[in-house]
Parts: sequence; structure tokens; C-alpha cells
Amino acid sequence: MDFDKEEVKSLLRENKCSVTFEKVNGEIRKMLCTLNSSLIPKEEVEVGEKRTKVENVDVLPVYDLESNGWRSFRWNSLKEFELV
Repeated sequence: MDFDKEEVKSLLRENKCSVTFEKVNGEIRKMLCTLNSSLIPKEEVEVGEKRTKVENVDVLPVYDLESNGWRSFRWNSLKEFELV
């Protein structure tokens, strides 16, 4: 299934979203995440903003609201995306 990357990023910047994706090891994972800075602890927002790695266009880093940390998923592994 193809997802509009810009639309997904835009929705994540404004909302909590549920993403289901296949991990590298084949496991299916469902994650409650966001890119909305008002939903992310201040110190974690700063960590996200200070990332110095070159952006990988195949991967989207997001803040996992259940694990309380930055995680990422590969676009080609995304199975489901929904607003929460």
C-alpha cells in the first residue's frame, strides 16, 4: 500500500497517530506516535531537533508515545496509518 509521505508527516505534526509496520525481523508492530511538539516532552523535542544525522528519505523518525522515545519506521514497511 502506498502512503502520501507529506500527508502522513503533516498529520503526525498535528495529531497522535497509530502506525502499523513490519520490523526488519519480520515482526508486525503497532505504534502510537506523533511529531506534534506539544505532545512530546520538551527535552525530547530538543533531542529530535538536534539530530545531526543525514536524513534518510526511506525512514521516518517519530516519537513513540508509549515507549517515550524516538523510534522510526521504513516507508516501504508501513501497513496501516490512522488518526487516534
